[in-house]
Amino acid sequence: MQTWKDNVTVSDINRREIRCGSDCSGLGCDLVALDKLGMSEFCKPVFWCENDAVKQGIYKTVSKHLGVPVSHMYPDIVDRDNDTAEDCDLYISGFPCPSFSALGKRLGTQDSRGQIGYNCLMYVIRKRPCVVIFENVRGLLHVRHRPFLDCMKKVLNECHYRAWLKVLDTKQLGIPHSRPRVYIVAIQLSKLRNKFKWPKPVPFHKSMLGKIIDKNIRGNEVLQYGKVEAWTLPYILDVDSSPGFQSALKACAPCLTYTRLKNATPGYYLPALRRRLSILEAGRLQGLPDDLIKALLAHHAPQDVGAALGDGMSINVLCKVLIAAFIAVGIFNERDRNDRDSWR
Repeated sequence: MQTWKDNVTVSDINRREIRCGSDCSGLGCDLVALDKLGMSEFCKPVFWCENDAVKQGIYKTVSKHLGVPVSHMYPDIVDRDNDTAEDCDLYISGFPCPSFSALGKRLGTQDSRGQIGYNCLMYVIRKRPCVVIFENVRGLLHVRHRPFLDCMKKVLNECHYRAWLKVLDTKQLGIPHSRPRVYIVAIQLSKLRNKFKWPKPVPFHKSMLGKIIDKNIRGNEVLQYGKVEAWTLPYILDVDSSPGFQSALKACAPCLTYTRLKNATPGYYLPALRRRLSILEAGRLQGLPDDLIKALLAHHAPQDVGAALGDGMSINVLCKVLIAAFIAVGIFNERDRNDRDSWR
């Protein structure tokens, strides 16, 4: 009798066409990252899963803008039959983070949202994609969530994966946005061709923010803030959070969140410009190109686009992780770390 530990057919990611699947797909960050890497021609999305109707619409707009056909959509991962689901070679999921976040109650897998991580593992057990990428908040590493991480480690090991875990911060990889996230990369042992290497940090320069913020757009909103230099230097304030989580960063954005971007007026303030951060600027801080952000704003309410950005992966980070994984399985070579990386 076959058990979940028994090996099944493993995908062959070295084929010319790479089948891609995603769960908790959000706005389609995987599609954006693959497009920026010049891989759209070789990567074929075969399924995606998103239970939020607004995000479903945003995902479809992203697909259309990138010229990628919309693949089979599952509205609820819990109800999906993984036996009949599509096979894929590259599987990406940023499963829900509120249950693991320091901003929440940290119920982890005792919360229905936290249990979605198990549903993602169930797909991996059944379909054995060659490359698996998970993303979540740094709170996932809290000791109370250790049972879930231990389960994930055991499952991946028994399914013949080699796995790596690391906290990567958006600001360390080319975009001035303080957004530390846990990335877990798992690759089938039989498909490893080269050593997996996490992306190297990019030197941080204070001038980076000037390429993202529209300095010529000024407002007239004046909020109370005591640090005098903030009114002349490039500070970004997280102003709509509770007092315990308010922050102000110089030349860098605080972590952009769903909660702060879901409102008509984003909860981030630029003192030197007397105005709030725009959704266009928030999209840039998440690594999306201007033409895509403008296409989204042309078809969706700004607060809906903002909410999706707050829940999404940073495209610059995902690109670098994908490059590292593709080198490890032999699709890219070491030269591609620079040649395909637009955030050097």
